Amino acid sequence: MSTSLMVSDAERPETKDDPGRPKDGDSERAPSCDHFVILSMQRSGSRDAEKILNDDPSINASMRCEGEFFNFDEGQPGRTHADFLKVTPDEVRQHGVQWWYQKVFEKLEQVQFQLHGAQSPCAVGFRAFENPDVYGSPDLDGTMDFGFNSDEMDPLLTDPAVKKIILERRDTAGQWLSNQRGCRFGDMSDHHAHDSHSDQLSFIIDKALEGHFCGPQVIGNYTRFKKMKCDMYGHWRYMLNKTSQSYITIQTEDLDKLKADPSQLREFLFPIANHVAK
Repeated sequence: MSTSLMVSDAERPETKDDPGRPKDGDSERAPSCDHFVILSMQRSGSRDAEKILNDDPSINASMRCEGEFFNFDEGQPGRTHADFLKVTPDEVRQHGVQWWYQKVFEKLEQVQFQLHGAQSPCAVGFRAFENPDVYGSPDLDGTMDFGFNSDEMDPLLTDPAVKKIILERRDTAGQWLSNQRGCRFGDMSDHHAHDSHSDQLSFIIDKALEGHFCGPQVIGNYTRFKKMKCDMYGHWRYMLNKTSQSYITIQTEDLDKLKADPSQLREFLFPIANHVAK
């Protein structure tokens, strides 16, 4: 399996005024969980990776991975939580990514402790997608238009208190075709195990061969899409290596193997020392 763990794990610092951490004298508050994100792109199998984590019987009582909180489209977790906090997506962006992911972790911890009865050690996380262009760009026309641009992601990338799982699909051409399919048909469902509409893919391939593409250049043009993907993942790794953080890289093509044996993910999120201390 081509997963890889990079660099020794940095010690988690306490963060001043972090809403996900108990303050002095706040004995009513449950202890906080470890925090993590899955850094990925659409059509990389991130929902499968999330499900593998949530279904692992060894840790599912203490761990939860929950949705796309950088996605502020109607009905998506980012918009739902922003509405709950009575803030708009634009106000979230004004506060910045660090403010937002702390609010998200606070919510996920409340769900774990209050609804699921979790106890420390525990971990909560979500899928974090980066904007492929500029937020609100009319060129994107709502497609892959996520909350934070590349430079705005840096406070998350450089925060050693948040563990990072990088999920990357080796088959960039297949990923591009899948994005073209989603753009043209609005079909963003999982096609790995079963594809009820394989005719859609055949149609997309035929259109591509004819030179007809869907969406703005960063999505419709394969060369632009491939460069954008390379730059995005390269920046993530650069920032993580620059700050000497540990992270784990998973290939989409290895998710079936990881489902059969999720121990590497489990040990990354719950180091052996935690199990010994129980």
